[in-house]
Parts: sequence; structure tokens; C-alpha cells
Amino acid sequence: NQPPTCELKANPNFYVVYAEAKCTDPDGKIIGYSWEVNGQPISATGYRISFSKTGSPQSAQVTITAMDDAHALSTPVAIDVNY
Repeated sequence: NQPPTCELKANPNFYVVYAEAKCTDPDGKIIGYSWEVNGQPISATGYRISFSKTGSPQSAQVTITAMDDAHALSTPVAIDVNY
């Protein structure tokens, strides 16, 4: 079994900034995602999370780890999201 691999990017729109993961598994399928924001796990399990824009610019470090159907984990990928 080969572990999945992920890319993570910030995708801003007018009201929110999405952190979107693009994960692939060469020999299976992705069954779940684990997210951390500023080092704290959050309950989201989808391929993207969002940050609402406020009056003052903010930033968060976002980390994604994907799990495949053989329960192998990807190498965590982190980016800074400015919103």
C-alpha cells in the first residue's frame, strides 16, 4: 500500500478564504481528512474548510492529513492562510 499525497492551497473569494486540499492515492481512494488550525485539531472532515474575512486581516496555519482506504496517512502539509 502506498500512502496518499496532498497539496493544500488558499482559495479566496469575496467573503471567505477556503483552504482546499487536493489529495490523491495511487493505489486506492481517500476516505477522510484531518485538519489542524494553529496546531489544534478541528472537527472538519471534508476536502476544504473556510475562514470568514473580518475587518482586520488575520492569519492561520492550516495543516491537512489524508487517510486512504487502507488507513495509511499522508505526510502532513501546512500553509499559512491570510483572511
